[in-house]
Amino acid sequence: MPEKGFRAILVGGGPVGLMAAHTLSRAGIDFVLLERRETVVPEQGAGIVLYPHTLRVLQQLGLLDAVRTMSLKIHASHVITKDGHHFVTLHPDRWTREYHGVGWLFMHRPDLLRLLYSSLPDRVMRQIHAGKDVKEIETTDDGVIVRCSDGTAESGSIVIGADGVHSNVRGFMFRAMRHNIMQPSANSMPGAEVPEDNRPFLVTYRCLFGNTAKALPGVNSGESWDMHSAGVASQLFVGEDRTWFLLYQKLQQPTRERTTYTSNDQDRFVDEVGDAYVTPALRLRDLYNARQWSMLLDLHEGMVDSFSAGRIVLVGDAINKQAPNHGHGWNCGVQDVVVLTNILSRLVRGPRTSTCTWSSASKMHAAFHEYHDTRLSLAKKCQDVSAAVIRGQTWDSWTFWLVDRYFVPWTGLGKRVYGSILASVISGGHVLEFLDEGDTPTGSIPWKHCVRQSVTIRRTEGS
Repeated sequence: MPEKGFRAILVGGGPVGLMAAHTLSRAGIDFVLLERRETVVPEQGAGIVLYPHTLRVLQQLGLLDAVRTMSLKIHASHVITKDGHHFVTLHPDRWTREYHGVGWLFMHRPDLLRLLYSSLPDRVMRQIHAGKDVKEIETTDDGVIVRCSDGTAESGSIVIGADGVHSNVRGFMFRAMRHNIMQPSANSMPGAEVPEDNRPFLVTYRCLFGNTAKALPGVNSGESWDMHSAGVASQLFVGEDRTWFLLYQKLQQPTRERTTYTSNDQDRFVDEVGDAYVTPALRLRDLYNARQWSMLLDLHEGMVDSFSAGRIVLVGDAINKQAPNHGHGWNCGVQDVVVLTNILSRLVRGPRTSTCTWSSASKMHAAFHEYHDTRLSLAKKCQDVSAAVIRGQTWDSWTFWLVDRYFVPWTGLGKRVYGSILASVISGGHVLEFLDEGDTPTGSIPWKHCVRQSVTIRRTEGS
């Protein structure tokens, strides 16, 4: 049952927020989740990559078998130029299995959201409220009050902002810090500055996300196709009855402004780049014309200096926004949630005295400090790698072009880079300290964090 007294107010019901609902409930931590949209399970969306360290957490939560039945395994990644010339085939799934004992999976985002929501116990579902637009966060001596635009309010011990790249919670935190209402935790990066607005991330690329609901000629299920060229790139992930695509374009000038694109903007985007090939048999224009759903978005990149302030703490895209080319975004968000949940679980079950309980400001400060220090290094590595990948695929300099076009195909550089950089991100992944992991997959690189079979599993009502 939830630990009495401590209560988290979780803002944001996307994939990271719903994962937090699972981890907090399994830790026995009381919470309420507020989602701005009218539903947490939209029917449209792109795809999500699930790496082995995330699969380990899903195994702990009892969701891995369901994920496997709903996901796609990519066994080969073909790379071409924009004129359709195939120049290399890579096998990242094979490398992943070699290093970690299990491969990676690709999943339809709406399917993942539906699974994460529907698998929650009824009691936990009742703690999730859609249509709740947060308008104010007030910090008191011993907690927080979150007020919504519909006049409702929630009281708790902390606020967890899982509300994405344009996070309202982050905006409240920044404004409070600027007015000295709320001090940043001591975990802020050296030289940390508070932005004058809530636009801390830079946009250098935009991306047309989409999917088709029918088979396409010349592609086979379980393959991916990448097109690399100067300023423009694409990725296709091919399933039995659906193909997901991402079409990237570098902007003429980087910006921090927020842009909302219309369907006409999508058409103009394809008019500019539509003649480029995405497979040896298909052009971008063919793919766009076969779409079932699409959305044009700016790609924000960067990491905020302060992960927390006062009783507010951020997770996922609210603190660390990456280009999606390498698929580490949601996996990083899951790691944020896992690490934070572990720390909060230890905190609320720790010893209490009459002068300093788990709800004190000093305890929160120390907990958020530990969260920042635990996550910073690997999150920054994901940020750097993702930035390098999109610039390599769009040949952002002659060096990127030379490495991508010739060094990778001729020398096997892709596997070596994976083994030296990305494998450490995955093998360093945290799991929930209070849940048994079962049979942990093993590869040539050992896991840094493991939960032994002797762990006492804490079950919540209805799980």
